[in-house]
Amino acid sequence: KTIAQTYQPQYLALGVEINRLNEKSEKGFDAFVETYKEAYDVIKQESPSTNVFPIFQWDYLRGKATLSGKPHSPNLELRQRFSGKMDVIGYTAYPFLEYNTPDGIPDEYFSEMSFEGLPVLITETGWPSKPTAGIDASEEIQKNYLIRMLSGTKSLDMEGLIWIFPHASKLQVGSGLFDDLSMKENDGTPKKVWDYWQALKEK
Repeated sequence: KTIAQTYQPQYLALGVEINRLNEKSEKGFDAFVETYKEAYDVIKQESPSTNVFPIFQWDYLRGKATLSGKPHSPNLELRQRFSGKMDVIGYTAYPFLEYNTPDGIPDEYFSEMSFEGLPVLITETGWPSKPTAGIDASEEIQKNYLIRMLSGTKSLDMEGLIWIFPHASKLQVGSGLFDDLSMKENDGTPKKVWDYWQALKEK
């Protein structure tokens, strides 16, 4: 309530990759849903223009992401638990956890993001710039993934797209799978995807 009242933010996400909570505890997820709905109403009362939403991990929600090291059951219906209480729908999306090339990502990967006509906000995404775990990766392929993401989501009402890392981390991320997702090296040297990203901003 205080955040909404004081800052009137344009966006306010409540819960990140919340379907992962459901995988660990359905009871815990049920409690979160009820708390979320109460919080949604309070926030909208204080700041009607704020876009309030949860964030889902898209690859897990689809029952994919085999490179994550554990099986995931399809749970697209979890989105319905928030029906009427979302202003946009948020996803983190890492298709390299299932598909080893950008060209191998099926069209439905993107089209199924659509839900109840809500704008779609991809809050995290990326593709590695170096081969790892059998994933076909290079700076050129990383750039091609961004192109594939843009073409695949063209038919959606896209609210925004956020690449996870501008700069590389010096620490291992996600057991190494996320180490090379950045658009720049740690010293600021740009990768090919960075120049393409900057060109998009200028359009």
